[in-house]
Amino acid sequence: MPVASRPAYVALLVTAALWGSNAVVARGLLDVVSPPQLAFARWLVVLACLAPLAWTERAPIVQALRHDLGTCAALALLGFGPQTLLTYTALAHTTAVVVGLLNSAIPVLIVAIAALAYAFLRESLHAYHAAGFVLVAGGALLCCLAPAPILSSPPARRVDAAAHP
Repeated sequence: MPVASRPAYVALLVTAALWGSNAVVARGLLDVVSPPQLAFARWLVVLACLAPLAWTERAPIVQALRHDLGTCAALALLGFGPQTLLTYTALAHTTAVVVGLLNSAIPVLIVAIAALAYAFLRESLHAYHAAGFVLVAGGALLCCLAPAPILSSPPARRVDAAAHP
């Protein structure tokens, strides 16, 4: 691996680790905060982490926002925010394994949308897209074929000893 590409691979590894651990950490936090509070806090943390990295590019970002404010606002209000809220609401009623399995289906949905884009816009799919699709679909299928207790165990709920003597 060339030295120049190491930071990119580290960034990809950190991204996958953070995304993969999200359901586990969120499941634990949902015992003390509500799904809307957790979703809001998550995006505040994202803002705090990304703001220093984006600070040097703030002029082009502001210019892009001025040009496409409606699109950016629609994506934020109809995409990222509600998706996070729905995920955390579901996570309050199931296990992190199930939510992780559902999140693993996102690449499959992306391939399905890409197939539609190819059909209508003549966008091409590459071999690595197909390989990723097979890998994710195979992993999801493997989890679905696992013994029922793995996927259907009810979430553990902590009981406050002070509230229930």
